[in-house]
This record gives sequence, structure tokens and C-alpha cells, in this order.
Amino acid sequence: MKPKIPKSKTTTSPVSAQPKTGSSLKPETEKIFRTVVKTKFKSALDHVKRKSSTRRLSKFIAERNSALDSLQDTENKFEKLFSVQSDGILLFDAKTKTILNANDSACKLFGYSKDELAQLTITELSADPEQTFDQLEKIIKGEVKKIPLRYIKPKSGENIATEITAGIFYIKSYSYVFAIYRDITQQIENQEALKRKSIALEKSNQALKDFVSIASHDLQAPLRKISSFSSRLENERENIRPESMEYLERMQKTTCRMQELLNDLLLYSQVSFQTDSFQNTNLNNILTDVLEDLDLAQYKFPENIKIGILPKIEANASQMRQLFQNLISNAIKFQKNDMPLGIEIHGKLIDNELWQISVKDQGIGFDEKKLDRIFRPFERLHGVNEYEGTGMGLAICRNIVENHRGTITAESQLGQGACFIFTLPVKATS
Repeated sequence: MKPKIPKSKTTTSPVSAQPKTGSSLKPETEKIFRTVVKTKFKSALDHVKRKSSTRRLSKFIAERNSALDSLQDTENKFEKLFSVQSDGILLFDAKTKTILNANDSACKLFGYSKDELAQLTITELSADPEQTFDQLEKIIKGEVKKIPLRYIKPKSGENIATEITAGIFYIKSYSYVFAIYRDITQQIENQEALKRKSIALEKSNQALKDFVSIASHDLQAPLRKISSFSSRLENERENIRPESMEYLERMQKTTCRMQELLNDLLLYSQVSFQTDSFQNTNLNNILTDVLEDLDLAQYKFPENIKIGILPKIEANASQMRQLFQNLISNAIKFQKNDMPLGIEIHGKLIDNELWQISVKDQGIGFDEKKLDRIFRPFERLHGVNEYEGTGMGLAICRNIVENHRGTITAESQLGQGACFIFTLPVKATS
């Protein structure tokens, strides 16, 4: 009989000692997993949020710094403009009229330092406080922006004439006024000087008009009598000694010369007063009339007188006729004895509003060093016995051209002829 093997007590095998992986442990594992995942997701989300907030904050700080830099730059520009302005600038409270700021030019104009100005009101700087106060109220209401003349009272006590430009601006609930003071003392002095000169010129013009009246009437009468008496004496030629007859002839020549001088002086004076009769004038027609009046057949006209294109302009027709007549007569008078007359007259448009006209001859010419003399009244480069005339022809030409707001000059060399060049505007008001 087989011996009985005794039953041993139940022992836990190594395998049975391991944790259970059965279905009873699954809910706990899932719970732990969810907790871990949820924690990690929340942590990641918080990280993203923190990162986004950081970016927004960085952007806000950068924009703020940029705005501060721009504000500082604007403030620097304003401060520089405020300080270097040549006119005095005051900034004051619109309500109290107390001065808040002033630039260096204002300190110099009023004679106060910035600290001293800060203790004053704007009306205390005026020579007429009440009127200034009224003007300031109008500025605050926007009714006035510029005060053309106001006298200020600087520290020195000597009033200064100024022109004030002002305006109002607002910052939050506060209103401020800026006032720009410009010293116009010199401008007023210049206006007064101009006014005095204008009065003096008016008196001079009146005196010239009076002279014109005298020259055209009172001075002419004695000359006519002298000429009349000398003509009567000449009729008694057979009863007059040859020596006395010579004196009579000299007297007649002198009388004629005096008559020419008075006529030329009268013409010269009248030119300045004939400014209201400008009209459309064809210079070609004017020149044609002048050449016909001069009767140039003996000079082989038109072969030796060449005429180019001349314009139509606004001018005094009688003065234009006198201008061309004097210049052509001048060319005829100073032609060379051994050469035929040669005159060229041309015009060209040098811009849209100005014509340049030249009158060129082949005469004896002159030294250009004497150019400033030839346009003066009664100025002669040659003696009376060499060339006749009163010395007023070119002076009248200059007066006519300047009366038309043009210029006249000349180019010449001795023995090489002369070219007179003058400019005339197309329109009298251009």
C-alpha cells in the first residue's frame, strides 16, 4: 500500500504574489491616466496662454515705447522751433491770462527773463491793457486771429509797435492761447519815410507841371518877340552896317537855339505825365509814318534803311513816334561823310512779355566809356559848331522808354557806328 503523502499547506507561488491585472484594477488605472493627461493638457494650455500674454505684453510695450519716442521727437522739434523763432512767442492761460512760457525772442523783445514773465499777465505787457483784453477775448472766441498793430510795454518803458498773430488750443479741459509778436518798428519807419518821399515827389511833380506851363507860355512869348524884332531889323538890312548885321544874325541863331531848347525841355517834361493814353500800337506803322515825315529820299530809302519785324504793343503812340524819330535823326546826324547812310531796325521777342528793339547805324560811333553821359539832359559829346542839336534827343528817348517800363542802352566803338537797344513790354500792366 502506497504510503499517504500528507497535504501541504497552501503556499503562494511567485506568480500569485504579483499585482492583479484583472478587470478589478482597470477603473483605477483609467482614472489615474485621465488625471495625468488632464494635468498635462492644462499645463500645456497654461503655457500657451502665458506665451500669448507675453507676446501681447511685449507688443504693447514696444508700441508704447514707440509712441513715447515719437512724442519725445515731436516735443524736441516743437521746443527747437519754439526757441529759434525770431518772433517773440508767449504761451498763456486763456482763463487767468497768466504767462506760462516764453521763447528767447520774447524775453529779448519785452526785456524780461522767463521767470519774470511767469509773474505777469498778458495785459500787463500792453501799452493799452483794456483794448488788449478786448482783443484777447475775441481771440479766445475765435473771432480774431491777427492784430495788425498793437503797442507793447516792455521793461524799458519805451513802447514798441508789434503785429500779433494769435490762436487758441485745448488740452483736456484746459484752454491755452499762443501769441506771436513781430516787431514792426522798422516797417512803420519805412512806411513813414515812403510817405514823406511820396509827398515830396508829388510836390516836385507839381513844380514840374508848373514849369511846363511856364515853358509853354511865359518863356515862349519873349522869344517870339525877339524873333519878330530881329526879322524887322533884317528887313532894314541896307540901313545896317555889316558889323551890326553879323550881330543880328548871331542873335537870330541864338533865339532859334533857345526856342529849340525850350521845345525839347517841354517835350522831355511832358513825357512823364502821359501815362494814361496807352493803347494797342503797331510799331511797324509808327516807323513807316516817321520815315515818311523825315523825307529820306536823298538817303536812298528804302535801300539803305533795313526794317525787320516790329511788334504790336500797348504804348503811347505819339511817344513811340518821338522815340523812333529821335533815334533815326541821331543816326542821320552822326553818319560818316565818306559813307552812305546805313540803318538797320530789328525787333525780337526775348520772352513772352518783352520785346527787344535795336536801331543800328554806320556812323561815327562813340567811346562806350561815355555811355552813362549820352542819355543825360543837355549832355553833348561834340561841340555846337560840329553837330547841331540841344543834347536832349537821347534823354527824351530814355524818358519815353522808362515811361513804358523798359530799358535803353547802347553799344558802340569810335568809327564803327552805334547800336541803340531798348526793351518794351507787350502789355502796359505786365
